[in-house]
Amino acid sequence: MVERGRTLCTDASVAIFHTVFTITNRLLKIDRNRIMVKSTQKPRVHRPMLWRMEGGSGVRHAKSERIHPNCTPECPGHFGLNVNAPRNKRTRQPTRDEIISGLQMGPASDELARCNLLPMTQEEIGNAGSTSLDMVMDEDESMNMDVDNGDGQSSHGFQQASAEAGPSMLSNRLSSPMTRSTGPSPRQSRLTTPIISRSASVNRDDWYPIEESETRSFNILYVPDPSRAVSRREAESDLAWATREITFRQFDAIKDLTGFVYKQRENKTGVKVRVTEWLWFILQMDDYDKGEAFKIDFMPWDTFRDIVLNPKADPTAWNGLASKDGIIGGIDYSIDYRSDQNAYGLDKGRLARYEVNIKALAFLTQLWPPIEQIRSAGKKWPTTCHLQMIAQLKGNYSPFTSQLEDGADIQEDTVLKRSNSDCGKHIILPSVASKYRTWNHLRSCINDDEIWMAQEYVETLGTIGEWRAFVIGGRIMSVVHTHKRSDGMWTGVQTESFLKTEEIKELIEHAPKPINAAELRKNIVNPQSGTILVRDDGKSQFRNFVLDTWRDLVLRETRLGGAKSSLAVFCRMDIGLKFLPEGPPQYFVNEVERSPTTSLWFSCNPSNTMGTMADTFAMVFRQWIKDIRNPYVL
Repeated sequence: MVERGRTLCTDASVAIFHTVFTITNRLLKIDRNRIMVKSTQKPRVHRPMLWRMEGGSGVRHAKSERIHPNCTPECPGHFGLNVNAPRNKRTRQPTRDEIISGLQMGPASDELARCNLLPMTQEEIGNAGSTSLDMVMDEDESMNMDVDNGDGQSSHGFQQASAEAGPSMLSNRLSSPMTRSTGPSPRQSRLTTPIISRSASVNRDDWYPIEESETRSFNILYVPDPSRAVSRREAESDLAWATREITFRQFDAIKDLTGFVYKQRENKTGVKVRVTEWLWFILQMDDYDKGEAFKIDFMPWDTFRDIVLNPKADPTAWNGLASKDGIIGGIDYSIDYRSDQNAYGLDKGRLARYEVNIKALAFLTQLWPPIEQIRSAGKKWPTTCHLQMIAQLKGNYSPFTSQLEDGADIQEDTVLKRSNSDCGKHIILPSVASKYRTWNHLRSCINDDEIWMAQEYVETLGTIGEWRAFVIGGRIMSVVHTHKRSDGMWTGVQTESFLKTEEIKELIEHAPKPINAAELRKNIVNPQSGTILVRDDGKSQFRNFVLDTWRDLVLRETRLGGAKSSLAVFCRMDIGLKFLPEGPPQYFVNEVERSPTTSLWFSCNPSNTMGTMADTFAMVFRQWIKDIRNPYVL
């Protein structure tokens, strides 16, 4: 036992001696390599102590002159040597050049080397600020991390970058794309790490590996919405239809779309037809850019629906849908698509199956408008909230709107609007019979998650009407003023001229009482007097309101959804006018429409084919489909 104990004691003594010897040896190395710096030597910058490096353990400049005795004001961390300085002033964010030059070799530095970035500008250097407080470490912690144990390990056990490049590291650097700069700055000349060379001819934005968007012809399928199909007799007076002359080839492509096109007569150059506005719009896409931008195919809704409901029944047809570059059409989720009398021929069970399969198809091809965006638009409440917030921020008027909770009191002077309403349906004015403004009636008109809203009643929407502004790609392509006649039918006129709101206020003040609504509307819409400067001011006032609101609405929806809003491609904004107790009247947005069932009001301008509007839509839609198919941020 004694001998065994002696042996154990001897072994322990040897272990303790070895540990003490190792520590002493390392301290001597530290003393040789870091502390005993000759005054004739150039000051050395300890890269791991200058800034926090992503993934690295060294985060701070040495805050001790003992560790960095020859630190000069040219050193990025010189001002941090004063330990009495505020904690948030002891360090600062590294510049881009410092990060690149201080990186250890590896995939990250290799990638930066390939980027071939330009040097920082003087403005960028001047804007380099201090780090936030959460990046500042205690002085003791910083000092501990500053101690190199000589074998590449810090006192905390983290791997540290050596201030001197060893043979293995040097060979690794020489085999990498990084090269030494031929003309280093005074600060860079003190660093032992290689400097990335940068070509002055390369734009600093060119580092991003952008892939060029496709420039080929895109194959688009158009499926007309069955809710807009009418008989020949109805088509003659329907405001969503237009009379156009199309080519024989175009007529052959759409002649089987029953309820959307009716032939009137032929001549030597083509066929005169009565056609829905959107079908003619899509036909123009086929001709856009000399027919090289798109290849348009057409499919009746019934055929499309049956393929989507049962893909396994006809895999070839399903694959044909998936092979398209884009599909315009399908169910318009912004309208009343769930009622028992819906035009889609889908009961609750078939609708559920359709929605599962159409989502699967959306993974394979692009649907426009995107399903989730059009669902949100159909609810109306999110868009209403956006519009009210935009108006509040800009100091503009917006009708107060609230979401009705089931059983809540219904104010008499409010307009009741239901989500997924369409063409004025499910909009209940204060003047209707009281039985329609009860919860018994409201509950009978909703499906699943549909809601009712109560909106402040604005009388001028009935007396003066609305301006329908069509925005395509951020440009107002057409403005139509509409109002409802005494017989309940809508009428409209293309609008090119506008009064200033100050003029409208003056007009109201001097109008004989009681004010005649028809006479007032005649004086406000398309004014024919005033200098060109005054009329230009009036038009600018209207257009600025529309586009400012459109821009903010697109940005709010884009931020919320994480994808560019479909409003960026096409929308119709219905603009009303509100008379205030003081000051001139103000424009406000009453509704926003964005789907391929939106009425374009071509009938209000029979002498104009609206070809410019159609071609602009084709141009913007082509850009949208190119961007959406490109995985890179453009």
